Amino acid sequence: MTRPGIESEIENPQWERKVNSGARYTLYHPKWYRRPVSVWWWLESWPYTRFVLRELTSVAVGYFALITLWQVHAIRRGPEAYARVLAQLRS
Repeated sequence: MTRPGIESEIENPQWERKVNSGARYTLYHPKWYRRPVSVWWWLESWPYTRFVLRELTSVAVGYFALITLWQVHAIRRGPEAYARVLAQLRS
C-alpha cells in the first residue's frame, strides 16, 4: 500500500536543496604588501641582538666539535696520525 502521490515525491522531492558554495575565485590575486625589512633588523633591539649572538655561538661550538672529532679519529689511528693532526693545527 502506498500513499497517493508518493511516487511523485520520490521522483521530484520538494526538500532537495541547491548547494551554493559562496566562493568566488579569480584568476589574479594581488600580492599582499610586505614592509621592507633591513638585514640588520636584529640590531634595533637588545633582546633580538642577544638572541642572534646566542645563535651565532653555535657556529663556534660546531667548529670545536669537528676539531675534537678529528683529534679523536687521529688518536684511534695511532700516535703518528695524531702527531700529523697536531702539526696541521699548529700551522
